[in-house]
Amino acid sequence: GDIETAEKLAKVFAAEMKKTRSYDNFIGGMYEHLILKLLDGQEKDTRLAAGLSAFSGRHFRYFCMAVIPIVRNDALKNQVQYLRISIENASRNFHTAFYDNNVVILISLRKLNDFEPLMEKLSEILEVHQLACGLSFYFEDITQMKRHYHEALRAADISRFIVLPQRIYAYESLMLYDLLLSAEKNTPLENYSHPALPKVAEYDKACGTDYFQTLYIYLKTGGDITASAKKLNIHRNTMVHRMEKLFEITGLDLEDGEVRTQLMMTYKIMEITGFNTKVK
Repeated sequence: GDIETAEKLAKVFAAEMKKTRSYDNFIGGMYEHLILKLLDGQEKDTRLAAGLSAFSGRHFRYFCMAVIPIVRNDALKNQVQYLRISIENASRNFHTAFYDNNVVILISLRKLNDFEPLMEKLSEILEVHQLACGLSFYFEDITQMKRHYHEALRAADISRFIVLPQRIYAYESLMLYDLLLSAEKNTPLENYSHPALPKVAEYDKACGTDYFQTLYIYLKTGGDITASAKKLNIHRNTMVHRMEKLFEITGLDLEDGEVRTQLMMTYKIMEITGFNTKVK
């Protein structure tokens, strides 16, 4: 009988709370509780059912995790609180928690088109605080949050090795770096490098050319000659000539997808190991 009464009272309280301005703050606290429970691996806890239904009740279809590492420093406690408030005030799609010395953001989306404007808002906040964050893949099953939290955490960690002019590091674009850094624990990364790229770099150094950058752009555009020429701001015929020259230097069939994959991986290895030729 007490349980039945409590259930009826809960519905009444919920209805009344929705009429007040403080309801959104209460929802924020509920989200934080849900995030922490899922990150602790309690996704099978039946008591989380109400929290999970709150998301489906708002028709969120996609989710993404962002992680902002915070340096251990008692002086930053107020900054962390201010940072979380700034993020949550920027959009109702942002829900934050503080977990394992990281500010964790659950980004909830009704449609994927909402994502880019949200990233612009988040990037502006990170710029103000001079911080960076890692970003996970999209996911639809919120109980998979812990896995995607670790993706975002690894992306944030990799950003210490790969210096880029941005505040948000997506795991999607850093996954290969993650794989290489994991492999490095057992084998020097140079052992996985394709020998053709050092040849190209040596040729550039001897002749004052820039075939190293040309090849990188060719790989980035998926082997599209026209797109590569446009990106390099050169005529298409010039790009064709450069590709012929690259074949002379390397002896490789650059139309072979397997070869292109190996070369792109070597570019990433060179970036991680501090090779002195930079690509953009």
